[in-house]
Amino acid sequence: MSFGLKPSTARAFEHAPSATPSGRSTGRPPSTGSKTMVARTPKSRPAVSNLFAKPNSRPAAVVQDTSKDEASTGDSSPETAKKIASSSAALREQIAKARAAARKTAPKKQNDIIDSCTANEAEFDLSSDPFNVVPKTSSGLLRRRVEAARVDGRLNIAAMGLKEISKEVLNMYDYDPNDPSKTTWSEMVDLTRFIAAENELENITDVFPDIDPELASMADDDDDAKKPQFGGVEVLDLHGNLLREVPLGLRRLQYLTSLNLSRNRLGVDALNTIAQVESLKELKLADNSLEGQLPNAICRLKRLEVLEVQGNRLSSLPDSLLELINLRILNLSDNSLSALPVNALSSLPLIELLAAKNRLNGALFNESCTLHRLQLLDVSNNALDFLSGNEPLSLPTLRTLNINTNRIKSLPNLSTWTSLISLLAQDNKLSDLPNGFTTLPSLRNVDFTGNDFTKLDERLALMKSLEVFTIAANPLRERKFLTMSTDNLKQDLAARLAPSDRDRITEGHKAEEIGEAF
Repeated sequence: MSFGLKPSTARAFEHAPSATPSGRSTGRPPSTGSKTMVARTPKSRPAVSNLFAKPNSRPAAVVQDTSKDEASTGDSSPETAKKIASSSAALREQIAKARAAARKTAPKKQNDIIDSCTANEAEFDLSSDPFNVVPKTSSGLLRRRVEAARVDGRLNIAAMGLKEISKEVLNMYDYDPNDPSKTTWSEMVDLTRFIAAENELENITDVFPDIDPELASMADDDDDAKKPQFGGVEVLDLHGNLLREVPLGLRRLQYLTSLNLSRNRLGVDALNTIAQVESLKELKLADNSLEGQLPNAICRLKRLEVLEVQGNRLSSLPDSLLELINLRILNLSDNSLSALPVNALSSLPLIELLAAKNRLNGALFNESCTLHRLQLLDVSNNALDFLSGNEPLSLPTLRTLNINTNRIKSLPNLSTWTSLISLLAQDNKLSDLPNGFTTLPSLRNVDFTGNDFTKLDERLALMKSLEVFTIAANPLRERKFLTMSTDNLKQDLAARLAPSDRDRITEGHKAEEIGEAF
């Protein structure tokens, strides 16, 4: 490779004697080799392509081929350097694109997992979103639930933030033969359970129009009038919404047995419509805006078994309540009641009567009565002085009595309360055990905390079933009883009994040991 010297200068270099490093001439003729100066071949450098890409990828091959051409030709011109720089830039750009693509792929995999879990919801009857990953207002989730409800008759759209019932629900039984994604007509069943609790619904008139189902069935199919689609609903749960009134169309639900409207904003006028649903067996109206007297219209529900109206501002109950001949559970807690209709309640087959946190005062039962089926009576947090005054009160099936936080000074004779298991009487003014208390065969748990007991009856030691007896915060003369365990208290009292009574305890223990042996 020539550097372009002048011919005269080149010849001078050819015939000049060779010189030593010190500048002296050696007198030897110059070498007969190449008469021109050749550029030094650049050393090949190791490729860095394998550090960033696969061996078979295109950018690495480009770099290797470029280095080979440069080494063979010895070309170090600016054009070659420009090619190498452009190849490196292309490699870096491809690496950046690959990383960006990897970041985009990660969330897609998570969505695929969520979609696969949602697809299996109907098969395993599980929630499609147990960890609250998918937004509840997703129209896709709503459509899937509506589609499943067409087949199994149960629609659950609770806690989805709905302010109105969507068209997917209102038109869920509109059949379109040209839409293959919908359930076939032969597979559809009537909706029996409709759950739309914990939403923000204010009006559901469109869901339950006031149309006679018999007249609608006789109407022409081409008629554009809206026909009722949910006439077969048996369970309707709308608690936790913002309803101020109930649609008149509820009276058309001939098979409705359970209606939950708790925690809404309904007034007593709503009961005039609800009372027309004569098939009801369970009615829940807790935590609404019911005020004053419970309307007499409620007594039209002859089949009603459960009535919950706690958490309102009711001040009285009608005497016609006795017409609810099937009522088993009555919850009146947290209202403003000052008295209960004794005659009506004693004629009902009540199993549970809950009237805590009211304004009950004086005597709960002003005259003698018998509640043959009552198992739970809760009148705690009132201002009662007596349960029945001087009149006898027979509760042969009562299992739990809660009279905590009242002003009760004495209890009636308990000898007929043979099924009583738990007696809770904290914060009252009792000073003596009621008559018949020590003869109760099933009594296990007794709490007399915060009363006026000054001494204890030794016959407590004869109660074999008694397991927990709490007498703390009482002005007892023997303070040791306040902190004693029930077993130690019974042993201490047993030592004070007459010999005949102690023999009864001994015989009872022997009988128990023989029974355990067999």
